Amino acid sequence: MSNISVGVTSTSATQTSSTATSQTSKNKLDEDDFMLLLLAQLKTQDPLEPMSNQEMMSQMTQLNSLTALKGMQEAITKSAYYQQLSYGSSLINKEVGWNGEEGVERGVVSGVIVENNNVFVKVGDKQIAISDILDVTAA
Repeated sequence: MSNISVGVTSTSATQTSSTATSQTSKNKLDEDDFMLLLLAQLKTQDPLEPMSNQEMMSQMTQLNSLTALKGMQEAITKSAYYQQLSYGSSLINKEVGWNGEEGVERGVVSGVIVENNNVFVKVGDKQIAISDILDVTAA
């Protein structure tokens, strides 16, 4: 991707560039940020040496790749969530062990709880994260 000119005098290009910069500081670059950068680049390019068709196609390909990767990430996240939910359900009526306040604690799973897309198993009056379970035995 070509670099954006540093000495931009156009107010709209400066605002576009600063908006994209502030959004990327969140460690997330999405399609909108990518398009803002591309538009700023197009607005500030040298009219005597415009961006080549090859560069434009390369950047559009990068945008398509970004969109595809975002979709894959969402699919993987959903898959992991459902896998944890399924695993938690398979633990019902089984005894599990986890690191508690008093060392390794044990109890029988009576249900599955979902809070903010995090899966927990219910053991007595406690909620145990799936990732905290150390072992599983038949109850």
